Amino acid sequence: MDLKFLEEFGLTNKEACVYVALLGKNTKTISQIMEKTKITRRGCHNIIKKLINLGIVNYVTKNDEKQYCAINPKALINILEEKKKNLESIMPELSWRYKHKKEEENIIINIYDDKQGIKNILRHQLTIKKTLYVYSNKAEIFDFLKYYMPQHLMKRRKEKIKGKIILNEEIKGKSPDYPEEDKVKYLPKTFCSPLIFVVYGDYVHLIILSKPMIIFIKSKEISESYKKYFNFMWKMAKE
Repeated sequence: MDLKFLEEFGLTNKEACVYVALLGKNTKTISQIMEKTKITRRGCHNIIKKLINLGIVNYVTKNDEKQYCAINPKALINILEEKKKNLESIMPELSWRYKHKKEEENIIINIYDDKQGIKNILRHQLTIKKTLYVYSNKAEIFDFLKYYMPQHLMKRRKEKIKGKIILNEEIKGKSPDYPEEDKVKYLPKTFCSPLIFVVYGDYVHLIILSKPMIIFIKSKEISESYKKYFNFMWKMAKE
């Protein structure tokens, strides 16, 4: 007999063998099941226990010994229908969870190595229109893009994009003319780094002007991490 259909029902090959062995008229002892299926006594006991739990095998006690038999195979259809009903009862919740599942984040990373790359990410900031969290050390970007940065600030002011900026205290009083809506604080030079980073929305820009090299990252998780780091420094910085 081909057992694959019983295996599709959820039985292992050995479980299917035991079930088929018990389909005859007479009940069978464990020893008789072992002889017919060539499965060890311990294996037979474990399988019988599972088949009883599934509701497809029964037993009777004769002469203080348990003897087993399979239930009518038509009951397998009833079991499947019951499982289907149980599944249908929780389907609304399963569907809701699937619909609202958290999508795996698709991280985007681009690298630029010229002035045009920096201009591109500055233009991108204007399209997202989110508050900018900027660590800029000595604001070297204003020297690097001497003629472009004033235009960029004018556009940012027009788009009403606010900024929170941390600079090196060495340039206090000599810092660029940021829009009046921006908030600027200063850190001691011992805390400062040549790495510039900008966070806005789900985006992070890492900039090293001495190369130059710009790393453009789109990742909610990474942007939130950098924002936490920025807020930590912001608390230490002074106006």
